[in-house]
Amino acid sequence: MDYRVGIPFNMGGERLSRGATIGPEIEQTRNFRALLEDGYIIRKFDRTGDQHVDGCYIALRNFTGKNRHYKPGEFIDLREEGWRNEVRLVNAGYMKYATQSDLDNHEGLGPSTLTLSTLPGSAGPPTRPPAKLWKDEVWLRKRYVVEKASIPEMEAEAGCARSTLWQALKDAKIETRPRGRPKGS
Repeated sequence: MDYRVGIPFNMGGERLSRGATIGPEIEQTRNFRALLEDGYIIRKFDRTGDQHVDGCYIALRNFTGKNRHYKPGEFIDLREEGWRNEVRLVNAGYMKYATQSDLDNHEGLGPSTLTLSTLPGSAGPPTRPPAKLWKDEVWLRKRYVVEKASIPEMEAEAGCARSTLWQALKDAKIETRPRGRPKGS
């Protein structure tokens, strides 16, 4: 699986710039998980295997960027001009990386006409994460145990602190995975 640089960093004496592509060899580095969880590198594919399109996003919440207001479900094309805080906006849950199918759905539509309800597999335009999602034991089990989501992914979805999620998992009596790289990988 290929990755792209979200936050510039140095590796092996070389400066890796934002947007640069890194091959699967990055997975063999000892700090791979930290680079991924902290947003320094980003998977170029979503969970379904659909490839992310560099510089294209879908707004998940209302926010203002570059003197323009974006609404949930709106397509954001930053291929010509990038923003310094793209990764932070993704990590904070304001927007997500657009996939090739999102881009295909956008073709011929004005930016404000692409809504979450027109995207495949979406139910409608939420303006923010559901209230206290981390208190929903079904969601915790589904995301953490079944889908093997990471704590940072769940943190962004639920809009809460990492410590809150750890406590919620403990309260729900869900056994947590060890931190760091799994044995045998």
